Amino acid sequence: MKIVKLFGMLSLILLVIGCSLNIPNSQKIAKITPKALGDLQEEAPKNINWQGYYHAVVPCYNCKGVDTWLRLFIKDGHCKYDLREKFLGKKNVTTKGGIAWLRDGAELKLLDSDEKYLFLGNGTITFIPTLQSAVDDAYTLEKYDVFENENATILVNPQSIQAGKMGGKLALKFRAITNFQNPTLSGYSSLRATYLLKCKARKFKMSRLAYYDEKFTMGNFVYPKENLSGKWFNVKNVKLMEQVRAKYCNR
Repeated sequence: MKIVKLFGMLSLILLVIGCSLNIPNSQKIAKITPKALGDLQEEAPKNINWQGYYHAVVPCYNCKGVDTWLRLFIKDGHCKYDLREKFLGKKNVTTKGGIAWLRDGAELKLLDSDEKYLFLGNGTITFIPTLQSAVDDAYTLEKYDVFENENATILVNPQSIQAGKMGGKLALKFRAITNFQNPTLSGYSSLRATYLLKCKARKFKMSRLAYYDEKFTMGNFVYPKENLSGKWFNVKNVKLMEQVRAKYCNR
């Protein structure tokens, strides 16, 4: 099977008022310097979709890296964040709170955290070490596509999708994680896997599976009794995968 790379594809409680701004290409922001703290305001970007899940493994001075998941969202009319950090080989840290925006709307501060500032790009968000420092791409998180229902959520990095042919038909390969609303009978709350999806046949299988007892593939490894690796599943029996197929196979 030949897989060919497919290119293409967050102390204040704040009301979402909205503002107009132009967001620069996230790949060209390495030398941008943040504004002063006095420029903080209560307005959030209105003309871009800043809400969602962002992920990357960022550098760590005393560990192997920090597996970082950041969710930006609106709840009860307020801007919120949920930050989950897995210090590889050490501990997990979760912080939550509100968001303060800088006046141009492209930079923000995580409230109720230890002075974390970020730069909002086009499909990315980047941690800024201090207000005086330039943006470092090594601390950039990429935005994930979200597929969810009442039971689970699948998170896919659209930039990582590979497309090719199997039997002359379109097939997609991608890495994704699944968070379950409640722990499964085998005791895992999330899993990470590589998916192979046959678009026309509406079938998929998983490989390189890893199961965890906390969401966002954090916590401890779980070794379930069932072995899902390598088995073909019908998309129509897994509603979330039908959402994935509808988005990626039809573009």
